[in-house]
Amino acid sequence: MEKEKTGNKIENILDDPKAMRAASQRAMRLAAKLNGTYHEPQEVRRLFFELIDQPEDDTFCLFPPFYTDYGMNITVGKTCTALPLCWEKMCGSVPTPPSCPG
Repeated sequence: MEKEKTGNKIENILDDPKAMRAASQRAMRLAAKLNGTYHEPQEVRRLFFELIDQPEDDTFCLFPPFYTDYGMNITVGKTCTALPLCWEKMCGSVPTPPSCPG
């Protein structure tokens, strides 16, 4: 999956069926870990940022469960809170505002 590290990650993945399957499996594994049991808020945040392949932001708050097909094109703003059953279908970027109320 090295190809995804250059350019637009999702476009690169969609061009390669093997990379697409691998990215989807990676997202399912991380989402299952995130959603499968209770985690302290710091661990929820760590798993989420691993899932979206972005640097961790300690102002972010997620109330699982969270579902996505790839996850690597999700960006979140400062002080953002994601509520339960948040779900993103990733065929492009889904940015959140720089600062979400919460």
